Amino acid sequence: VIMGDTLNWMTIEGVFSANGTESRVTIGNFMNDAGTIGIATGFTTNFLPAVYNIDDLSLIATDITAYAGADATICVSDSIHLGRPQEVGLECLWYKPTIATPFASTSDIWFKPTQTGTYTFIQRMDNCAITWDTVNITVIQDCSLLLPSTQIPNVFTPNSDNVNDTFTFKINGTLTDFKIYNRWGLEIHQSTISNQQSTILWDGRTTSGMECTSGVYFYTLQYTDANGDTQKKNGYVSLFR
Repeated sequence: VIMGDTLNWMTIEGVFSANGTESRVTIGNFMNDAGTIGIATGFTTNFLPAVYNIDDLSLIATDITAYAGADATICVSDSIHLGRPQEVGLECLWYKPTIATPFASTSDIWFKPTQTGTYTFIQRMDNCAITWDTVNITVIQDCSLLLPSTQIPNVFTPNSDNVNDTFTFKINGTLTDFKIYNRWGLEIHQSTISNQQSTILWDGRTTSGMECTSGVYFYTLQYTDANGDTQKKNGYVSLFR
C-alpha cells in the first residue's frame, strides 16, 4: 500500500483467513528502504527526521457468538456475573424476563437478580452479525446449601512452582458436572467425575492435555447437596502463567 495522502488519514485494510495454527499477528512494513515502494510528494525540508503518528490495532474475531453465561441458582441478595469480557466492536443489550427495555449494554455484567426467570443477551458486531443467548437464573431465599465448603478462588498460576498451581476448592455435596469455557464460550475442559467426589480441581489444561494460555476462563458447576437437591453455580477464574 502506497500512503500518498500527506494531509488526511488513509485506510489500510485487507482480509486474512487464519488456518488455526497461528499464535500471533504482526502488521507493518518489513522491507528495507530499497525494497519499499514510494511516491514523491514534492515537499522538501531541511530536517532529515521524519514524524510518525502511531495508532493501536484492534483484532476482532468475526465469529464471536453471544454468550450469556451458564444457568445458575443464587440467593436473593447475591450478585452474579454473566457474559464475557468486553471486546472492541461489540454492541450488547441485556433484557430481564418479560421487560422490553434493556437494563445493561455491556458484554459482561454484575447484578443482583430479584426474580427467577430467563435473561436474554443480544450481541451485534461491527460486521452487523447479530446473535443472542439466554441464561436461566433461579433466585432463592435460603442459600446455606449453595455455598461451597471452601471459598472458590478467582485466580491461579499453573507455572509448576508448587504455589497456587491448580484451581481447586471443595463443595458441600457430590460433584455431578464441572466444565471450563474460554472467552468465546467454547468448552475446553470437563472433569472426569468419580463416586462421591467433593473436591474440584483444574490444572489449567484442556481435556486433551494442552496448556491453556493466560486469560479469563468461565466455569460451570453442578452438584448434589446433602438433601439430594441439584445445585448449580458459575463464575470465572483468571489464569496467569
